[in-house]
Amino acid sequence: LNNNRTLRLYVSKRKIADSKELSGAKMEIVDKATGNTVFNWTSDGTDHIITGINAGSYTLKETAAPNGYIVATNIDFTIDNDNKVTATGTTIESKNDIPLIVMLDAMTLVTISKQDITNSKEIEGAHLIVKDDKGKTVDEWTSVKDKSHHIRGLVVGTARQAKFSLLSKANSQQADRLRNSLL
Repeated sequence: LNNNRTLRLYVSKRKIADSKELSGAKMEIVDKATGNTVFNWTSDGTDHIITGINAGSYTLKETAAPNGYIVATNIDFTIDNDNKVTATGTTIESKNDIPLIVMLDAMTLVTISKQDITNSKEIEGAHLIVKDDKGKTVDEWTSVKDKSHHIRGLVVGTARQAKFSLLSKANSQQADRLRNSLL
């Protein structure tokens, strides 16, 4: 054992789709023995170096995901006095002979299916629009027979609740006419 060694590790926050670094994730490392947060930062698109961590058991947490992503599952890990890291739920890599923990974020995915109420079959030809809480169109498409529509990267509602509206084109045009007639 080398009790005088400064313990270090890298934490990488990456996109699950392409393993590229991801900016904007709020991260923290919590000491499992005390429950105290010992390190916190916001990912900036590069590997984050943790220097001066004590040997022990910790939890790597993402407390807030970047817009359009889902908060990742916590990673429990242990670092010993020889700077060896073991973890559950991820593979430990190495960068410059320093352990590297990788946490992956998936994009949000919403599936929308326009179905006939009488037989639950997909309706072909319905023009659909998803708008955000400010009325801005986020996505627009025409439904296809036997095929759901997928939207990736919608902002997850948290403290600032994200609200979206799903409208058929006819309803959207009626809502716009009504809104304009009230102005």
